[in-house]
Amino acid sequence: LIALTKLAPQDPVIPKIVRQIMLGRQGDGWSSTRDTALAVIALADYLKTSKELGQTFDVQVSINGGPAKTIHMDPSSIFSPDLKITLPIKDLKSGANTISLTKIGGEMCYYSARLDQTVVEDKLMPLRSDNGLSILRNYYLLEPQRLEDGTMRLLPSKRSIDEAKSGDLIQVVLAIYSNQDREFIMVEDPIPSGCRITERDFVPEGEDWGYWWSQTVVRDDRAAFFMRYLASGKQTLTYTMRAEQIGLGHAMPTGISNMYDPSQSATTGEALLKVTE
Repeated sequence: LIALTKLAPQDPVIPKIVRQIMLGRQGDGWSSTRDTALAVIALADYLKTSKELGQTFDVQVSINGGPAKTIHMDPSSIFSPDLKITLPIKDLKSGANTISLTKIGGEMCYYSARLDQTVVEDKLMPLRSDNGLSILRNYYLLEPQRLEDGTMRLLPSKRSIDEAKSGDLIQVVLAIYSNQDREFIMVEDPIPSGCRITERDFVPEGEDWGYWWSQTVVRDDRAAFFMRYLASGKQTLTYTMRAEQIGLGHAMPTGISNMYDPSQSATTGEALLKVTE
């Protein structure tokens, strides 16, 4: 599109390319920051030649054939139109619901659609996806265990826990499953309220980085891990936190995603950890 708008601005294939680009839009952007930047540059060049931003038209929006709401578009309001339509849940029917858009006047109107649904649950559930990427989170109590040679070491409990005592050390285990090799992966794991991460996020001078992932960042409320390369199969991330404040702590879902392709993402569910005296 960038090439055609400069070399052959009247080429009849240009509107078809524009439509194809618009079909690839996901909400406010495209599949990555790079794709979004190139699409915005190309569409801006197209709008300079087409003068579409100067048109005036109305769009009538109707849901299930009900009364239509009219949205007016003109050069003064095109960037801040009245786009919000509120519909009571009782007006939706069981099964398929139809949204109809009718343009009145003007030459061209673009739109995209996205469905977001909120289901109220006692706990946040995992985000299910079909992209072959998933992540699981478990907590294990670090407790002294005697080895075969008689020495004592802090080792994780055999079973995962949802309750600990104030002062206990807990090992967080994040299991990543991927059906293919991936690049530029980020994992963010919020911790329960009342806990504190005891890991360091830097390598002291004189030590070499020995982990399979690329970088660790520790914040007050979460740990983040960055992977330049993620091999297919199962990979594991671990870190340690300390239970401190007594009470029931909630940990928001752990998220994993490609930093440049949000469609490659998954989450765990919410985690609960009870801290006692």
